[in-house]
Amino acid sequence: MPLITLTSDFGWRDHYIASLKGAIYTAVPDATIVDISHEVISHNNIDAAFIFKNTYHHFPPQSIHFVAVDLAGRDKMRLLYAYHEQMHFIFPDNGLISLVFQTLPSNIIQIDTFGFPLFITYKEVFVGIAQKLAKNDPIEGAIVSDVKRFMPMNTMLYADMIKGTVVYVDNFDNAITNINISDFEQVQKDRNFEISFGRNRFISLAESYASVPEGEKLCLFNSIGLLEIAINKGNAASLLNLKQGSQVMIQFLQKQN
Repeated sequence: MPLITLTSDFGWRDHYIASLKGAIYTAVPDATIVDISHEVISHNNIDAAFIFKNTYHHFPPQSIHFVAVDLAGRDKMRLLYAYHEQMHFIFPDNGLISLVFQTLPSNIIQIDTFGFPLFITYKEVFVGIAQKLAKNDPIEGAIVSDVKRFMPMNTMLYADMIKGTVVYVDNFDNAITNINISDFEQVQKDRNFEISFGRNRFISLAESYASVPEGEKLCLFNSIGLLEIAINKGNAASLLNLKQGSQVMIQFLQKQN
């Protein structure tokens, strides 16, 4: 019974996802299909990478992951397949794969799209791949090494400072940065600190959203260990003018003798 996940920027309003799922179920009746998200910001690979890379590793070995984001983003878009971490991954060649994995999978294969643009033939191609993998048949194609890559938005670590950026705004309008708790603790060394972005300053971290009164701003490390800027039962990103790429800085203060 193959387990198939779908991640896309197709949304729910149109027929695209329902027709794809129907075609997969017709071809592979015993499949289990899990929707990771279809609300990825249109054509936004950073958004897609954040959602997918924080999700896929929770699935069991041999899961099949289809990622369909920005399918029309490049002329003659290639479709890539990789077997990695005991799972099957199918990505468009638009740089997304380089944002999901720190080290690219080996033996990335280009899949035949029948000579048509990928955004037209994706359904037939995905169904064909699902059928093959359900039968444990190998995926054939030319091995490629010239995949499109993006430079990830990494944090910058200094002796007394961490510079990061907002990488994702979630459904609660919380702004999630790329500053992780391990880097914070490594640089902090029990020193006081100041978190700043725009005109806002924080000198402490909250343990939970409810640690502050409703409507108050807060910073905390969330369930995936990333620094998050929020408002208790409010809309932090909108009210504080935070979006993907907004800079966030943590300044560490020298210890007093």
